[in-house]
Amino acid sequence: MAKAYTQLSILKIDTTFKEFKSYNKYQKDFYCLTKFIENSHPDVYNSISEYNYKKKVDSLHNALSDNSQITNRAVLSEYSAILNDGHTSVYPKYQSSNTGTFPIRFYINKNNVRISNVLENYPNQNIIDQKVISINNIPIETLYNRFEKYVGGNRIYKRRVFGRNLYYYSVLSKLGITEKKLIVESEKNNLTSIDTFLLETNYKTKIKFAKNYRKNYDNDLFSYKIIDDSICYFKMNECRDLQELKANSSSYPFVIRPLFRLAYKIRGGNFRKFLNKMFDEMYEKDIKNLIVDLSNNSGGTSILTDQFLYHILDNNNISGYSERIKLSPIIKIEHPDYFNDIVREYAVDTAGIPILLPAKNSNKNYFDYLSDKKSAYHMKEPSRKYDGKIYLIIGNRTASSATMLAVMLKDNHLTNLIVGEPMGMRPTHFGEVMSWTLPLTGTTVNTSTKYFVRPDSLNKETVFYPDVIISEDVDDSIEGRNPALEYILNVIKGAESLSIRE
Repeated sequence: MAKAYTQLSILKIDTTFKEFKSYNKYQKDFYCLTKFIENSHPDVYNSISEYNYKKKVDSLHNALSDNSQITNRAVLSEYSAILNDGHTSVYPKYQSSNTGTFPIRFYINKNNVRISNVLENYPNQNIIDQKVISINNIPIETLYNRFEKYVGGNRIYKRRVFGRNLYYYSVLSKLGITEKKLIVESEKNNLTSIDTFLLETNYKTKIKFAKNYRKNYDNDLFSYKIIDDSICYFKMNECRDLQELKANSSSYPFVIRPLFRLAYKIRGGNFRKFLNKMFDEMYEKDIKNLIVDLSNNSGGTSILTDQFLYHILDNNNISGYSERIKLSPIIKIEHPDYFNDIVREYAVDTAGIPILLPAKNSNKNYFDYLSDKKSAYHMKEPSRKYDGKIYLIIGNRTASSATMLAVMLKDNHLTNLIVGEPMGMRPTHFGEVMSWTLPLTGTTVNTSTKYFVRPDSLNKETVFYPDVIISEDVDDSIEGRNPALEYILNVIKGAESLSIRE
């Protein structure tokens, strides 16, 4: 079964680099990075030829000759981006002189960059929700074109990350904006504004915003409510709960683990128990319309999404994700239990490591691990399977395990209607992350260890589109409106005629 974005332990690399005396510390770390990626990533050459990959690596290595931390951040980002894998990423440590944010926030709406917030005492409050035309006299599209080479993934994901990070000085400096002030040219209703913002040098400074953007986003891990005694609205914001915390406790620092336990208990508790309560109430009230909202869900563990699917499907008629994994010496040495579990699961000979395993058919006995009493996610098979209509809400923040749930609902022909924005992750994608640190700079690296192939493997689309595209703007968020939900409610009530599966 697929278990996307599972956090493994932090891996420390012990390397003396005796044979690389001429390398500076950034070049040594970069060499270390490339070798570990090449040995553990499922498919380094998925989006680039081996020749072009090696040529690019040589070029980036040479770019690190100036021994600059700023250059190092850019090179590491550019390297991870060529893998075209949103889960494989690097997080260099920042020095205080290179940090800072501008007191303005942006978001992406209909492929445009817009302003979501400024300081509450900023004199020009009318710029909220304006479309950004340029920053420091550089057209916004030029900045985006420069930004693309630093982020992997599909264009929806790249665009979202672009908008989300535009107020960081460290990001803007890579795009050619090194000034300590930000000049933003924006437009709304054919009226142009030019506004200036000064850099906040303290990275941790909290900015009190003018408007409560994303007001309608709750903090629950998952929740549901019954609407008009005929519709269940199920919202899943994260694929995490107390089960996941217990099963993957090593991924949570020991000191703060009790705080996570308390927070997860308050925010939703045990997902298995939650599902039993939700479906019991649905059956009691004979509810035949279920709305699943994944629009704010960036993932977690897909085992929770399997628990949800267990209430709908059984082993005999589910089509699941297939998996590919590369077994490597580094995984065998640093994670022997994990390595041996994979060897047993795939029944392979380890003599030839590293080896890229073929796609595995995951249809047979898909839910058996849930019925295993020894499993941390054990649950009884539901006595009844939900057979009503399912409506799905997705967004550009839907990613990882949430993407897998959305794709499985579609590829198993379970959705009556999908509404929202295109998702920011490829339906077939990399995942199940191993984290480690580079030895000389302390850079944290996340590396995908699996390649997840969607059930409908013949479908090669790189962007998952809804049946009906409905975008949320700032005013919707401030007023607490959910236009995608409103559209589906109108469909169910007959006000809209579009319905995909009857």
